[in-house]
Amino acid sequence: MSLNHVKLVIVQPVQIVQPVQIVQPVQIVQPVQIVQPVFKWDGSNLGVYDKSVVKCVWEKDINKGRTDEYWLISIKNESVYCIVKKVKDSFPCIVDELKCVFGLNKLGTHLIKIKGISTPKFFLLIRVDLIDNNFPQEVSLKDYISKYPFMMRDEFFRNQVRKIFVFRDLLGLSSTFESSIRVKTPFKGIVYPVSFRDTSHSITKGGSVFSKTTLDKWFVNPDSPALDKYDTNTISSILGDSLSWNGDMVGTLLKCRTKIQDIINRVDEGFIWISVYIIDRISKRLSELK
Repeated sequence: MSLNHVKLVIVQPVQIVQPVQIVQPVQIVQPVQIVQPVFKWDGSNLGVYDKSVVKCVWEKDINKGRTDEYWLISIKNESVYCIVKKVKDSFPCIVDELKCVFGLNKLGTHLIKIKGISTPKFFLLIRVDLIDNNFPQEVSLKDYISKYPFMMRDEFFRNQVRKIFVFRDLLGLSSTFESSIRVKTPFKGIVYPVSFRDTSHSITKGGSVFSKTTLDKWFVNPDSPALDKYDTNTISSILGDSLSWNGDMVGTLLKCRTKIQDIINRVDEGFIWISVYIIDRISKRLSELK
């Protein structure tokens, strides 16, 4: 066969087909929304709300054992029971938050303004923990001691009361008597006092708010009748114990000032001026320590 008659066949190179890659759809992750509780009981101002947030009101009724006005209030689907007081400013909230600086139990408060109500300017809400679905039967220190006089000799309870009185004196709180302190019994066997009437003060006037009756009853050793006069050093020692005093005046005052000013600025910076008076009173008390 002649080569001229040979037909050449050109073979195309084989194309290797790559497997198809299936692209997964991108999943858009939604940011997690952390819902903050409305009622933190940290002394903050809740703002202005319509009357409709107040769902129920229980007025004072001494015959039924209610010495306070209670509200059931609901904001953003969060409902709470609380004691309600009429106040002119946030001072009681500041006082309550400052208690932790001195190792004291606080009430837990908020400030709120209700539309259409011009007087009072604000309402003070105080946390209430129901006991068996009932309002707690809290009594004043005066009534509690009258019913349980032996608690006067309970050193732990007595020292708690003393710390509260010293705290109230530092802030120049008006009406610093046994009736200004409540005794809480949230659970069986649990008893503790807490400063309750914290709405007014005379801190700029200087001087002590202690009455002679308070001093003689709470700052004199009940087991030593011969001691018929309180010791100023006892009051200063109680304050020193509350502040973990170690003899360092400058360090203690700086630490106190920082904590106090941080709290005031968080709750209502308009009251920052009272920190000067509080620190001055602390300084004077601690300087009395021997």
